[in-house]
Amino acid sequence: MVSDPLQAIDNLLEKVGRAENVIPVSVTGLPGDMATKAAEGIASQKDMRLIEYALTGPDQPKKVTISDIGIELFEPERHELYLPLMKKKYPDLVIADFSKGKMEELGALYIEHEIPFVFGGTNGDKAKLTEMVKKSNISALIAPNMSLELNLFPGSYLQQLATEFPGIFRGYKAKIIESHQEKKTDVSGTARNWKVYMEELGMEVTIESIRKPYDQLQLGVSEKNLGGHAYHLVEVYSPDGSVRFGWHTKVDGRETYKQGTPDTVRFVYEKNRQGSRGEIFSRMDSIRWAVKR
Repeated sequence: MVSDPLQAIDNLLEKVGRAENVIPVSVTGLPGDMATKAAEGIASQKDMRLIEYALTGPDQPKKVTISDIGIELFEPERHELYLPLMKKKYPDLVIADFSKGKMEELGALYIEHEIPFVFGGTNGDKAKLTEMVKKSNISALIAPNMSLELNLFPGSYLQQLATEFPGIFRGYKAKIIESHQEKKTDVSGTARNWKVYMEELGMEVTIESIRKPYDQLQLGVSEKNLGGHAYHLVEVYSPDGSVRFGWHTKVDGRETYKQGTPDTVRFVYEKNRQGSRGEIFSRMDSIRWAVKR
């Protein structure tokens, strides 16, 4: 019988092993819907291994199965105990976090153990986490939306306009209506990002969040996608109201996030392997990198 609990845990993880030329990835936030899709995306990659251990939140099951891979979940009380051992067994470990935990708290844990990470959640203080990473020995990526399409348009387009034409729409008013599944309790990270760029263009922007299924059906969300969708409708008004323009994006289900997550993990892994330290990257950074490969 092993008297030292840390040694017992170490022996337990000894069986995991280390695959050569494969990126080991752990997904925080299972069995949540977004985390599950992300984990499925990771498991489908030939150059990645979805490892058999992951952090989770309170009141979650002890184990889940993703793509025939059994994964043991560690609740918050065991995070500090297991994370360093996961890092020991997988020195090149990357964490993809799609949990509902506060990003600055979980990020602090990853930084402490020098584990590069991708944070796809929207809960917490992004500015605080950014400053923490800048002072750390790792680099990371924070992106509230992993979708290739939504980051290219209108995300990157708005960013470019704000850079080239700051204040050009001063006096204009804009409204963003965002609809997500009823379980989402915070405001859309995508809408918040757009709001920043639109305000830099001079617009006065408000965001309306819709979570009631009846109202979502009126927006055109199908009944089968009420439990997983991301709709954003934007309308902009000139000061005198004579000109109106806008755009909308509609994502049904979560397949686009499943497809986008492996790209960000691969990017963060390569950047850290090449010696990047203290840098915060965006989804657009990973897209540009992937195109140039």
